[in-house]
Amino acid sequence: MAMNETSCVGDECWEFTDYGQRILIGCLLILISLSGVFGNALVIFSVYVSRKLRKAINVFVVNLAIADLVTCLGIVSNIIALLSRNGWPFANWICAVSATTLMTCLGVSLYTLGVISINRFVLITKTIEDYQKIFGSKRNIIIWLSFIWIIPVCVVNVPLIIGWGEVGYNQKYHTCSDLLDTEYEHLYDIIIGLGLFPIPLITVIVCYIRIYAHIIKHAQKLATREDPEVVSSPANTQSVTNDENGVHSTSSNGNNVSSPIPSVSASAKRATFASQRSTTASGRRVMRRHRSIKTYLSKRQIEITKNLFYVLCAFLICISPYLFVLLLDDKQGAPFVPYAATILMFNSCINWVIYATKHPYFKNIFKAILLCRWKTIPEPIDSVREGRLLCMKCR
Repeated sequence: MAMNETSCVGDECWEFTDYGQRILIGCLLILISLSGVFGNALVIFSVYVSRKLRKAINVFVVNLAIADLVTCLGIVSNIIALLSRNGWPFANWICAVSATTLMTCLGVSLYTLGVISINRFVLITKTIEDYQKIFGSKRNIIIWLSFIWIIPVCVVNVPLIIGWGEVGYNQKYHTCSDLLDTEYEHLYDIIIGLGLFPIPLITVIVCYIRIYAHIIKHAQKLATREDPEVVSSPANTQSVTNDENGVHSTSSNGNNVSSPIPSVSASAKRATFASQRSTTASGRRVMRRHRSIKTYLSKRQIEITKNLFYVLCAFLICISPYLFVLLLDDKQGAPFVPYAATILMFNSCINWVIYATKHPYFKNIFKAILLCRWKTIPEPIDSVREGRLLCMKCR
């Protein structure tokens, strides 16, 4: 492949030659790579050592962690390219493989986020039967995973196979990416942009907005139901008293209502009072249950809102700058491309924080692994329980 030595000509020539900025970008990428490798490996290891985490949703969490882990490892090639003063020091095919792997795994990461949002949308807004039909079998999980991987692989590699683009060492930006000044340069950028970004972006936004709307609607319906206190209120009950003239029932408003029944036996009176107490106790239980449901939904609504805010903000912050740069022409957008791409890479080291550490089981298992407290891991695998893995005999 051509080394793209004449990527720009004349007054419009621009190259990322400022070595100070390249060092800055390289250092940021080092932090992203180290954080992403550590965090995503921790997620994968947590699911491996604890059977409690082996659920359908966590299959996608692990897939996300794998894609982000490979992305963070692929960043190393760009770090070398940026910090090398004399260009790419190895064979160009290594840089080309690194570039395609990086773009493919980035796409897999984005599509996994989209499928996770679909999973949560179906789980929260649909019936259990619907969820089981879509995500309840191993066959369906495999289909979803195949969908997640096949689309990015095809989007990135098929155009290269048919000659609609080239990848390798990009001398203009000093990175391993698609090459400039080729016949299909802009076509390949359009294919990558449209194939990898809009679908997961739209899916995530739509799904989480609909989840939020569903929670709000459900809470409003619960709030407009008949007040449960009415059930337990004495307004719907009558207190039964006995005097020498017979049985009188006193309504909740204090009015005495004479009963035509002349008298009742003691056992009947005891049964009546027991029934009244049972009705009142039942009403109180209903009231407590409704209050508990309201409290639960309120907490759930707040939690969903926070998670939606974190997910949407992280997703949009990481992707929007790069999408914005793609809309600019080469002269205007070129100086911002390295920084926009760095922010985009940042998405690979924060996904595990959002989707894993928010989960209480992941939090506890992370803590147990990092502090070597293996006995506190819930439902551990046999090698963990027997202390045969790593340093597990320490605690």
